[in-house]
Amino acid sequence: MAHLSEELSRTISARWYSSVLSERQSVTGQTRARYYRALSTHLDRLEPSGDESGSVAAWSEARIDRADLAALAGAKATSTLYSLFGQRARSLAAHYAGSPYVARRHPGPVDALIFEAKMVSFWPCREAWAATLGALGRDGRQFAAETLIRVLAEWAAANRPLAAARRSAPPVCAVEDLRLILPDEPPVEAVVALLTRVVELAHSPRGLSPLGTLNAVHDELMKLGFVRAAPLEALIVELSEGLAMVEYLTPQLSADDRENLVDSLVPQLRDVLLLLRGGQ
Repeated sequence: MAHLSEELSRTISARWYSSVLSERQSVTGQTRARYYRALSTHLDRLEPSGDESGSVAAWSEARIDRADLAALAGAKATSTLYSLFGQRARSLAAHYAGSPYVARRHPGPVDALIFEAKMVSFWPCREAWAATLGALGRDGRQFAAETLIRVLAEWAAANRPLAAARRSAPPVCAVEDLRLILPDEPPVEAVVALLTRVVELAHSPRGLSPLGTLNAVHDELMKLGFVRAAPLEALIVELSEGLAMVEYLTPQLSADDRENLVDSLVPQLRDVLLLLRGGQ
């Protein structure tokens, strides 16, 4: 999947992340990181209204005061927030200005911080996903799309307050990546709607597993451009993708988990082969 890997390395998010990576140890980079942590702390402190679903609502509709963020970040005034995430800053939102990925010309500094913090939090997951696709050498865009959705669901479940913020908006890099993967680059709004549902399903109080989330949105994903195959071809694709998923996830398993997986798969594979041979 060298061609897709090259495309993923040239996205707006990838270019921005490369440009700020060199600043990570600088004063600016460290201050930026303090604001990410301040946002996380602020969301964690929000009081739930009633049951656990109230927490999700509080995170989703949070009104975040700039002065509170500045105080949590150890800043004496809100001017630092503006210098890092304002309209003239080198923020991720400013980097996307003029693209279809931002709803308006430039969001306010708090919204720009949330926009950026989601992407930065998700980026290690995105990097691992892209690297694994490249290592597997598979040229299947449907497989890439399905694994991206699973990775996004894993991130949302592990980072519920941040994932839920601003009505469960997905990290912009996931939107850009999925739109790049899909045939004919569908409208941004359609991709955002799909991935917002992925985030909601994963971070909800009764959140689905990554596989359950993928199954729940699979029909919507297919409608965005993938062609449904004939029954035999579809079966071959499903089996190939299932085996590819095993290959994709195996490096993350311990030796004991791998043995358990073998113990589980061997009888199933044996039964399927017997069935295909007419029960012989």
